[in-house]
Amino acid sequence: PPAPRLMLTRAELAALAARPGVEIGAHTRHHPILSTCTDDEAREEIAGSKADLERMLGTGVRFFAYPNGHEGDDFGDREVAIARAAGFSHAFTSDWGPVHRASDPFRLGRVGLYRRSMLGNTLVPPPRALMFVSPAAVHWFAHQRPAPLAPETRIPFWAHFLSGR
Repeated sequence: PPAPRLMLTRAELAALAARPGVEIGAHTRHHPILSTCTDDEAREEIAGSKADLERMLGTGVRFFAYPNGHEGDDFGDREVAIARAAGFSHAFTSDWGPVHRASDPFRLGRVGLYRRSMLGNTLVPPPRALMFVSPAAVHWFAHQRPAPLAPETRIPFWAHFLSGR
């Protein structure tokens, strides 16, 4: 049998973006370790991924996630400045951590739903999508509350898609 596909097609990405409570965020064009890129390469990867998704989805993209996402190893101050200059409102690391009012909006920690949560529940990701959310949203998912999420708790998805390039 063919190997399972790990990335979304453009049609799947558009369908996901149309779902209530879902917001697509950028994650670079080719998933490089940004700290190993030249200034121009890093700018092209970060700003280019935002432009690609905005063109594809017909809407603004506010969120960015650093590939691999560990501060000091995978990104640093330069990449934070590039993400800010590209017009993102927030950027997420892969480092575990709660998000609160004093958090740097370009160094936000995450809690992965594909791992054991702080509540001790093992959660499963949606098919072919990688989702990271705040601890409050993990709590919501862990208890499967039927109430819809308020707009301020929208869930950003960093969806890998097949670019067709």
